[in-house]
Amino acid sequence: MELRNTGAPQGPDRGHEAAVSSPKGMEKVSENLAEARSSVGEAVRDSEEALRRSAVLTRAAHDDRIDLSEVAQLFTADDAEAVAARAALIDELRGAYQNGTLASPERIEKAAQRLLSPN
Repeated sequence: MELRNTGAPQGPDRGHEAAVSSPKGMEKVSENLAEARSSVGEAVRDSEEALRRSAVLTRAAHDDRIDLSEVAQLFTADDAEAVAARAALIDELRGAYQNGTLASPERIEKAAQRLLSPN
């Protein structure tokens, strides 16, 4: 099979240069360019909106908070008074465990009531 270049455009692109040179051809090129610019502008607006939403979600994530009870605050505090209170509570619980009074019927009843109460 032999291929030859005849120099003249063939097929659907034939005469493309002449079409661009004509007023109607220029109008079509201008319409295509306007349509492409519109598509690019729409894509930019969509990207900007996605970035804005992402920023809002990021800010919302930093607004979360945790409220700790007074007892839990004792376990997370670093000041000397809190450290002493924590040590005292641990010593009290350790002593109750060693004496066998940690799991007394009264303490179990009290714990069950706390667990089952609606508060």
